[in-house]
Amino acid sequence: MSDKNEAIEEYKSGISKWWIITGILLFPLVPFALIYLNKKINKYVRGALIVIWFIVLCGVYQFACIKQGPVIKSISVPVSTISMKVGTSHQISYDVKPQSSNLKIDEVKYTSSNRSIATVDKKGNITSISPGKTTITITVQDNHYTQRTKKITLLVLK
Repeated sequence: MSDKNEAIEEYKSGISKWWIITGILLFPLVPFALIYLNKKINKYVRGALIVIWFIVLCGVYQFACIKQGPVIKSISVPVSTISMKVGTSHQISYDVKPQSSNLKIDEVKYTSSNRSIATVDKKGNITSISPGKTTITITVQDNHYTQRTKKITLLVLK
């Protein structure tokens, strides 16, 4: 990216990416260093302060995770095997657990293990091409980058 584009992007966001990275690194480390290096404080008090700071950081992390919503636990499909005739189509359906309005699905991918037998598009529509057996894989990813996968066996008949 050119310097001009970076400057425009920084102006739009209001904060430089380097400030964010520096903040992420220094926010937890500077207090640890200041507490550890301060020889005026009793070593037991220093140890207690370091433990307290560690607990605060864990709490901040947990709060951030809770604000992001739940993670995908599993995927379920109504049937594990689908039979189709050549030249027909079928729409794949699936459910994710937990079923929560806070669950954020970032990406759903459908793949066929043998595209000469059947293809599947981005919306989960299967199109059978020739007789045979193939596996359709559904991969769902949430905003935590947690992925869950489910496989469906597809039998294409003449």
